[in-house]
Amino acid sequence: MRALFGIAACLLTAGAWAADTAAVLVYFRFGKDRSPGASVTIESFERNLATIAQGGYRVVPLVEVVAALRGGPALPNKAVAITVDGGYATAYRDGWPRLRAAGLPVTVFVVPELLDRGGDAYMSWSELKVMVAAGAGVGVTQQIPLRDGEALARRKRDIEQAAARIKAETGAAVTLFSFPGGEFSLATREAIERAGFAAAFGQHTGPVHPGADRFALPRFPVTQSLGDGSRLTRLLDSVPLPIEDLIPLDPRLGDNPPWLGFTVQGQTAIERLTCTSAHESQPLTVERLGDHRFEVRMSRPFPPGRNRVVCTAPGPGGRLRWLGLPFFVG
Repeated sequence: MRALFGIAACLLTAGAWAADTAAVLVYFRFGKDRSPGASVTIESFERNLATIAQGGYRVVPLVEVVAALRGGPALPNKAVAITVDGGYATAYRDGWPRLRAAGLPVTVFVVPELLDRGGDAYMSWSELKVMVAAGAGVGVTQQIPLRDGEALARRKRDIEQAAARIKAETGAAVTLFSFPGGEFSLATREAIERAGFAAAFGQHTGPVHPGADRFALPRFPVTQSLGDGSRLTRLLDSVPLPIEDLIPLDPRLGDNPPWLGFTVQGQTAIERLTCTSAHESQPLTVERLGDHRFEVRMSRPFPPGRNRVVCTAPGPGGRLRWLGLPFFVG
């Protein structure tokens, strides 16, 4: 079984990684929304777009990123893809006009049942059709995270039917999936691959690269507190920290805290590796075993729900090497 998070053996130089990688951003809601923790203000979003334009970044459609990961045409340097999850009304009302005015491609991940509902909370099918007709990409997501067990086969069928419904309504082929809340496990990841999707995305941060698992690709969530100013530039400028031999392999944890370890791939030289998690007030303890093997220790268990370990190290040209690892409890 192929392991998650890009464990395929690759001997690539730092320059090659930087040239064939992309930062994928995920937005949710825009403006003064009822869920401020998942929103960006219009002013912040406009600053984000200005940062992208002024920094020389190249925004490319998400399908082109996935094609490059599958051996297709190479990505430009400083490639960025923009996604929006949930199909919220503010995405159409406030986010889409600014993206369209800037000439930037976007992919929206929607839940058909919520588009049926429409109203003040969600965009309508007619609004999604406007976006698709103007060049926006579309993928499928769900309201509730997938879980292991007997219900998974039914959920897989639901997702396949949702993708077919989107195609019937918009005419757009649906090949991309977004894990709700970024949550997945080995079993749910494999269910999405079996459903015939080309790729699936989480929210565990880090740039995508050719060695990454296409059915557990990271994105950088952008909210009011997590994506403005210099932090956005750090995300956009990050380069991969490619790993193999990751333990634990399944992000849905049995043992908590996990015994976390990984090997940095190939010829990548790593100095001053730092790993952090929001549930610990101090950086995690990192033990180096030889040139490329690292083990990460936590002083206490993860809390229930969604968790993430982020490991960074100095990279080429002052850029950060970045690895995000998701872990789910309960």
